[in-house]
Amino acid sequence: MKRRVFEVNIQRTENASAIGIIEWSDDSKQLFIASLFYDKKLSRSEIFDAWNIAVINELDSGEHTLVRTNDISARSRRRLKYPRNLMKFVAKGHLMPAKELACDALIRKTNIKERF
Repeated sequence: MKRRVFEVNIQRTENASAIGIIEWSDDSKQLFIASLFYDKKLSRSEIFDAWNIAVINELDSGEHTLVRTNDISARSRRRLKYPRNLMKFVAKGHLMPAKELACDALIRKTNIKERF
C-alpha cells in the first residue's frame, strides 16, 4: 500500500476560510498544491471535512496518507471518519508553504489546484 505525504494549513477570518494543501515527494519536491477559498467562516467540523475530502480526492485505490496539519481537530475523534488519512498535528511554523497557499486564497478569493 502506497503512502503519500500532505501538509494542510487552515486559516479563518471573521467571514472567510481558506485551506492550503501541499503533497510532498519522498525527496521533498512538491507534487501537488491546492489553495482553496470559502466565502464564509466554516466551523471546525466543516473545515476538517473539507480538507480531508480534498486530500482523499487526490488518492487512488489502495493509497493512504500521512497528513501534517495545524488543524487541532486532527487530534479529536473526528479523525476516525477518515481512516485513509493518518493525521499528525504539528506547530504552525512547520507548515509555512501550506500557510502561504491558504493566506493567498484569502486574498485572491478563488481556488487553485495544480499537479506537477
